[in-house]
Amino acid sequence: MPGDVSGNDAAVIRSRSSAVAAAAAGGALTMLLVAGCHDGGQPALGFVPAQLPEAHVGQPYDVVIRVTHNRTPVDSAVVDGGALPAGLTLEKAPDGVGARIVGRPASAGTASFTVHVTCFGTNVTGQSGSRSYTLVVRS
Repeated sequence: MPGDVSGNDAAVIRSRSSAVAAAAAGGALTMLLVAGCHDGGQPALGFVPAQLPEAHVGQPYDVVIRVTHNRTPVDSAVVDGGALPAGLTLEKAPDGVGARIVGRPASAGTASFTVHVTCFGTNVTGQSGSRSYTLVVRS
């Protein structure tokens, strides 16, 4: 009978994150708690903007690429594939919100590259991600 834990009967109560097994024997109630493990699934990191604004030769360029769906602040940002236009650098944005491309482009052209970020505690949370960008530099 559901909920009856008399004698040697047992009831197992399952919830989303744990399972509790209760058993009665000889008038004593024994409880066993088995904690569930987080499945480790993390949402994919988002990158905003999806496309970078154009740059102009010799003009200051300063664009922040915000990372979304992260559970901890961004720890590092690197170019992982391709290259930024000469005169521009990629750095971690202030306050761990993402990446920042800053500088003055030296020449006109089109550059394709991938920005890769990792968040603090990546060994625990497993959050890192990449996004490919194309940046057009006009004269």
